[in-house]
Amino acid sequence: MSKLNSEPIKIQIRDVNYNPIQNATIKVIERKTNKILYNEESLNGEVILDDIENLKSCHAFRVEIQHPHYKPAPKTNSSCVREAHRGKYHTLEYHYQDKLLVSNVYAEVREQIQNTCEDNNANTICLPKRIYDIDNHTLIEQEALQAMNNLQIHLKAYYNQDTIPNKEKQSNEQKRIYQEQKKGTRWGIIIGSLDESQPVKDSAAFQILKNNDDYELKGEEIILNLKQEWLNQTIRIYAFIENPNHKVGNTLYIYAPIEYKEEGLIDVSGYFLSIAGVMGKNLVIKGVRFASELQGNRYVRRENRESQGIARESLSNKEAREWYVNTQLPKVKELGSRILTLEERAKFHFNFRNQAKRDTRDAMKDRKKAEELDKTDPIQTWEEWIEYVRKEKGLTNMEDIYNYTIEASSRSRPSVNKSLGVVPK
Repeated sequence: MSKLNSEPIKIQIRDVNYNPIQNATIKVIERKTNKILYNEESLNGEVILDDIENLKSCHAFRVEIQHPHYKPAPKTNSSCVREAHRGKYHTLEYHYQDKLLVSNVYAEVREQIQNTCEDNNANTICLPKRIYDIDNHTLIEQEALQAMNNLQIHLKAYYNQDTIPNKEKQSNEQKRIYQEQKKGTRWGIIIGSLDESQPVKDSAAFQILKNNDDYELKGEEIILNLKQEWLNQTIRIYAFIENPNHKVGNTLYIYAPIEYKEEGLIDVSGYFLSIAGVMGKNLVIKGVRFASELQGNRYVRRENRESQGIARESLSNKEAREWYVNTQLPKVKELGSRILTLEERAKFHFNFRNQAKRDTRDAMKDRKKAEELDKTDPIQTWEEWIEYVRKEKGLTNMEDIYNYTIEASSRSRPSVNKSLGVVPK
């Protein structure tokens, strides 16, 4: 074994302006065998290989890096056995990337009309409320939709080269190349649930953003008008040079403000449209509380055991099951259909069924059986239910979880019904 190979190997990576390259993943590869000697992130751009046994047969190596600002390969390779580097660092220089990559998308809502709002702040936009008449199943929304037409979403792309050190030292030619690439930045959108198991461009829901004249929108910054079909939808907007990436975009959650009117009474939800325009975080447009949640909670209270005149510990096991299966569960379908948003409809189904379970057990004369049910089939919280569905049913997409919740909350177990002689109507 060479004497030089009995000493640690020291490696330092830097840019062409002699600045250490920080936070890069450094991979050191033995050139003859392609054996990986090191493959970890370095905070300061330096690596010391001191596994002498592993290095004894190494006569040359190459160093590759992963960093958004720099090319992976250096200007030159290096070798282990070199007298000039005995006890010193092998210093390798890396050029900046020629191609830009979009690293982030910033979004901000701008309003062309001035609205006032009780909870107004710098990033809050209030819309006129829509009124939904539950008795007549009618929605009055003209004023709100007109207000939406005056809202715009301003989008700006940020790139891997925006934060490089000594950016001012770039040549004019390199700056020109980057600027041309920024002008060619493309934009796309997915409306609805996101499936990250496949590339963005392969998704059937992915669309290239275009203007009113059907020309593709391009550039470092674009402006979108808020559209009616985006109400109560999840929207993911992507910026890219070549291929869109799930990690590079901005997500908008848009919930329309609604007042619910029933029997001459109006629930005022205190809705306002808020936005978190923070680079690198999802853009959120939502209200303080769903109006449909207020309506759903009122349904739960109105249809409980006490409101129907059923006393505690007054029913046999069969009678209690009959009431649960043929009186309460049918109501969850009927009343749940009046809740407009999918998430709140799922929450209503979940809460209504939980209340029906509590009421049924409270109504049972057989207290021993009721207590047994509390142990074998405990009433879950919303968070516990979501975790159960994810783990036991393998569902990860929230839209799928909401739909499963609605379906599961509307049915009863056939085996229990059969054991008690209860036939669902």
